[in-house]
Amino acid sequence: MKKTLTTIAAILVVAFISSVFLSALEARTYAGDKDEVAYSIQKASKATGIRQLFQEKSDLSPSRPQISEASAGGIYEGAGGYNAQSMPSWTPVTGNAHNMISYGNVYKNGVLINGAGYYLVSFGPAGEADCRSAGDVSSSGFYYATIRGDTNGETISFKIYEPGTDTVYDIQQTLSFQPDDVKADFNLNITTIASVSISGTITCRGIEAHRCIVIFSNDGGSATERIDHTYSHSLNPGWSGTAASGLEHWTFTPPFRTYSAVFSDMPDQDYISTRNIYALLNFKSRKVINRSLSQVEYINEITWEVNPDNEYIVKYRIYQVEGETQSLLVELNADTFLYWHRNVEKDKQYTYDLAAVDDEGREGISANTTTQGTAGDTGDLQTGKTAIRSSTRRSLRGDTSGKDNPKTAFVASDKSSRARGTRNIYSPLSLNGQKVPDRSLPQVEYINVITWESNPGNENIAKYRIYRVEGETQSLLVELNADTFSYRHRKVDKDKQYTYALAAVNNKGAEGLAIFITVQ
Repeated sequence: MKKTLTTIAAILVVAFISSVFLSALEARTYAGDKDEVAYSIQKASKATGIRQLFQEKSDLSPSRPQISEASAGGIYEGAGGYNAQSMPSWTPVTGNAHNMISYGNVYKNGVLINGAGYYLVSFGPAGEADCRSAGDVSSSGFYYATIRGDTNGETISFKIYEPGTDTVYDIQQTLSFQPDDVKADFNLNITTIASVSISGTITCRGIEAHRCIVIFSNDGGSATERIDHTYSHSLNPGWSGTAASGLEHWTFTPPFRTYSAVFSDMPDQDYISTRNIYALLNFKSRKVINRSLSQVEYINEITWEVNPDNEYIVKYRIYQVEGETQSLLVELNADTFLYWHRNVEKDKQYTYDLAAVDDEGREGISANTTTQGTAGDTGDLQTGKTAIRSSTRRSLRGDTSGKDNPKTAFVASDKSSRARGTRNIYSPLSLNGQKVPDRSLPQVEYINVITWESNPGNENIAKYRIYRVEGETQSLLVELNADTFSYRHRKVDKDKQYTYALAAVNNKGAEGLAIFITVQ
């Protein structure tokens, strides 16, 4: 009887010790909210409270059918929910002085895993012979690992066993071991696909097509536009970063695209390109005096140079700026690099903006210039002697002489000179006008008859333009063929004074310096 009582007492002592051991183990292996994990581990003595917290907030079973050994740092280590015979045998190292806690979610190809039986193991630099932790992943994909180690900065890698496929996968992510540190929300991903593709169309135009490049950040590489204006690029699964299409002198919409954890192919990632339009160069203006008329006329001479970085430019726009108001003064062909703003005031300051316009109607950045109020005297602008167009496509280089010496150029001190052979366009000669009555009609009609002669110094003249001048406004009245030397302006007022400007236009559309006449 006494021996029996002794045996029963021994059994009760063993049961008590086992109960304490299991409670302490659960306090170490079960966890609730991620925010409370570290606290739970530190308060192992409150085993009952931790068990209750786990049962309320975690989807791990509080009771497993079998326990192979005490966990070396996983949430739980056991056989339930998977074939323990198929899972490799990993035994964590012992005797380390320090731990590092890591927790977060586990994904498969970017999708949070769902189901019991996943088993996560971490390794040190020596690989599988250097197991640092082993433990279950919850059925909702949450893991908690206490990783053992002593050396700061060691690379820790991960493997995971998947019960459904009976497969062990390498985890993409690694971390650097930091003794007694906590790596919170460190998510891991199982990758079963070799690569993901990002593709789309790049809209470029002209000779620039097939040279646009899409650059992927974070060592993602780059893709070049194909001949059919498409691109495609392979990336490692889970890649995150930005992609931006680029080519010098072009702007792309959108300027970049942002990606996060790409685990599936992403088509239709398109870009639209627009050619930049830059400000024109050496935009200048000065006030000059035209003494070829009976009355002195002041002219603002405006010049500029083409910007070599521009393409598809079809015209230029000059705006007159007064305070905060900008009004269109003139539009000019793209082969024009000089404009005469006529009949300006002698002592008034004028400000102009100049912008290039491409064949899609887009206007570029404006250049700005101001003409001072004091006029510079450049001498008489002799009829038939003065060029209105630049001697080069790139810039105005000065005033050339007339037909008496067509190879001589007189250049103002603030200009440079370069001979390119652009033909000067001179004013027509002998411009006359008179008002005559037409009495052949039932009611008398008054007509201004305008006549002129061709200037023998001109070549390749295609037409003439007659403008009607009213104050500072000059409006086109008519365009006439180059073999026409008279024009009848009909139905004019008998006692009204009319002023006209006549200019020759060559076969490239360039207009020469106009000559003026007033009909009383």
